[in-house]
Amino acid sequence: MNFLLKYIRLLIFAALAFSASHMQGQYDGEEFEVSLLTCEPGTETYSIYGHTAVRVCTRDGKEDVVFNYGVFSFEDEGFLWRFVMGKPEYTCIALPTSLFLEEYKTTGRAVRQQWLNLDEEEKIRLIAKMQDDATQRGWSYRYNILRDNCTSRVVRMLGEATEGGLVLPQDTVSTTFRKVIDSYADRHNPWLSFGINLLLGADVDTVITSVDEIAFPEYAERLLESSAFRSDDDSLRVAVSKSDVLLKSSSEGTTKSPSIMNVVTPLTVSILILLISLLCSFFQWKGSQRPARIFDGAMMFLTGAMGVIVALLFFFSEHPSVDSNRLITLLNPLPLLWLPYKLWRDRRGLGDYYIPRVQWLMLIAFYVCTFVQSVPAAVMIIALALLVRTLTERNLSAENRTPWRLRLDAALAVVALAITIYKVFFR
Repeated sequence: MNFLLKYIRLLIFAALAFSASHMQGQYDGEEFEVSLLTCEPGTETYSIYGHTAVRVCTRDGKEDVVFNYGVFSFEDEGFLWRFVMGKPEYTCIALPTSLFLEEYKTTGRAVRQQWLNLDEEEKIRLIAKMQDDATQRGWSYRYNILRDNCTSRVVRMLGEATEGGLVLPQDTVSTTFRKVIDSYADRHNPWLSFGINLLLGADVDTVITSVDEIAFPEYAERLLESSAFRSDDDSLRVAVSKSDVLLKSSSEGTTKSPSIMNVVTPLTVSILILLISLLCSFFQWKGSQRPARIFDGAMMFLTGAMGVIVALLFFFSEHPSVDSNRLITLLNPLPLLWLPYKLWRDRRGLGDYYIPRVQWLMLIAFYVCTFVQSVPAAVMIIALALLVRTLTERNLSAENRTPWRLRLDAALAVVALAITIYKVFFR
């Protein structure tokens, strides 16, 4: 977090002062208390899922430090490109608890605390591991939003600090990564949710377990309440001895102010695109070609531009689940590459076979893939708009209106409309 980076010098000093040798030499494990801090989601993009950190303090109050595994900087050279490619490096810092809480006080976000039921040796083992990560120069880990982030890493470390590990409950909530992500993204910005769903593939639509859910701070907090540590003698003891609230939330901290982006949503824009598509096809049927050509060119540019991003992540990114994105059947760079040739033919009054043939095949592949991957409602409606233009181009001229083509295209239209209605209203 950029706020924390302002205090790097102080953080390094705090980390060094709170060294493992100091802890083991001056104090024993009984004098330490270890708790898990769960921070409420914020309104910034990087904070919409919340945050998790570990607090370590002594009973006499002389030491009170938070270990934070969620530190990054957009200003690091090449960070944004590494993030896009799924290779962001995060690090761990140790800082005074009062300083850690300052950001959450400023933004009005709640911070809840779960005191961990660790024995003396387990506390020392966990603290020594975190201290080594925080003080080791250049230490970092490859951040993975679904598998290895600031929350899942900490929860796994709790299990590694004990001999028998952490026993998570069997979660009875049937959900998927996509549903969890949408539940957070939708409440702040529908465009953010739309963008995320454009990039994530079919892998995030499978039902997840409690082991997967620990990637999300509030889910991990809930699961930890029902979890247990396994002792050397194979007995179980509750993982959380008590819970309390360090900071209470305020409405300013968790409510995003209304903006035009929350009114002009992807769904409203896609409906507008569908209406324009119908109008252009009507004008073309009446003999006016220009509106349809402008619309087709604009849509080829739009879908091709989105397709460049989808294809980049599909083929080259190491982000989880982007390589199973079936939307690449419709959103790929092909229309962007074809666009100059289409414009050249339009200027000469020549017909082009991209929309009536290539786009027709792409739409068929897309609708087949909707059975194996959840698709945003806005994309379904945009696909319907493209289908309107495709069927118009295929059947407008008399020589192309053969009985078999009309029947085939009519069947495709009915199936596509049925799938769209189901995906938009009943999914």
